[in-house]
Amino acid sequence: MRASIESKRPVIIDCDPGQDDALMLFLALNAPELDVLGVVAVGGNVSLARTEINCRILVEMAGRKDVPVFAGCLGPMVEPLFTAEYVHGETGIDGIEFFEPSYQSKISTASILSLRPCVQLKMPALKWWLLVR
Repeated sequence: MRASIESKRPVIIDCDPGQDDALMLFLALNAPELDVLGVVAVGGNVSLARTEINCRILVEMAGRKDVPVFAGCLGPMVEPLFTAEYVHGETGIDGIEFFEPSYQSKISTASILSLRPCVQLKMPALKWWLLVR
């Protein structure tokens, strides 16, 4: 059963695409009940430089170039970054064919603020300060 436009839940996905998040992104981007407003790549399983490319590849592969991708934090805000290439491979999503995505991300953190009007329109009850802390 397909969800109607009115019943879709608006979400912003924050992830560090290794193999686990790659599967989650494919499912979320194609879930009829979700309205994906954007994807924010962060450093985690691999570096931010790699997760940002991974997000763009995965969004493009899912056929969802309408979903903006943003480069977020370099790593955890409190702890030092500890990557997991030994689990996810050098790229974070080893095992798929890599290409340079034609889809470009919004590079700066300031560009994440461009989501604000969209978020306020789709989720008016959400306190904006929760999104920028």
